[in-house]
Amino acid sequence: PQCEEIYTQRQEKLPASKRKPIPQLPKKAGRMKLEARNELAMKIYHEHVMETCRFCKRTFLPESLEKHIPHCAKSHGEEWPPRKKAEYLRANQPTQAPNTMICHICGRKYTTHSIDIHVPQCQKLWNERQAKEPPSKRKPCPQMPKRYDKNKQNEVAMDIFNKHAMSACKYCGRTFYEDRLAVHIRSCERHHKK
Repeated sequence: PQCEEIYTQRQEKLPASKRKPIPQLPKKAGRMKLEARNELAMKIYHEHVMETCRFCKRTFLPESLEKHIPHCAKSHGEEWPPRKKAEYLRANQPTQAPNTMICHICGRKYTTHSIDIHVPQCQKLWNERQAKEPPSKRKPCPQMPKRYDKNKQNEVAMDIFNKHAMSACKYCGRTFYEDRLAVHIRSCERHHKK
């Protein structure tokens, strides 16, 4: 009930066109094992509560996304807010600058000419950083799949980056760089223990 009240209050602050109903667990959730139920709840939370940034594909609460988007747009070479009304209408659609490709390791954009130079350097830097970590925390360098739709290369690269290079908070599921995750967890843990 308390969560539903907070959710409703958040939704009332949004324009009517962006409001969402309270997410519901299916009836079968009561008979599920705790781990499976929590996994289902987290999936529903991400699908119905969190919103995805159209630039970096990270997920945020709606009010946090509003604060994040201007900075992320600027780092992706976009103007925010857009000047034309038509640009507002496509605000939640992924963008792709002409002739740029996203590195699947660091998530940054590079021109089609420089991506082939960048990726080996990025892999080397990744491996150097991972070598400094304790063996239990090391991650293998993210790899692009051998087969994928070339028209969706940036989407595939950003998905790999978010799943393999970023780390998810065990409380809220948002993704962060490893060094920022520890800072986030301190505040998120306090919030979720209330």
